[in-house]
Amino acid sequence: MKTTLLKDFLKIIAKTNDNTIMGISHNTFDIIGLQFHPESIGT
Repeated sequence: MKTTLLKDFLKIIAKTNDNTIMGISHNTFDIIGLQFHPESIGT
């Protein structure tokens, strides 16, 4: 996902070395979203 596609109320909280978004949070509410795959060494 390109960072320009994120809405203003979302903030990137985690990225990989190649800038792939792995985590976002909401600026107002206590909500986060994470990309996690336990079978993958990359997460």
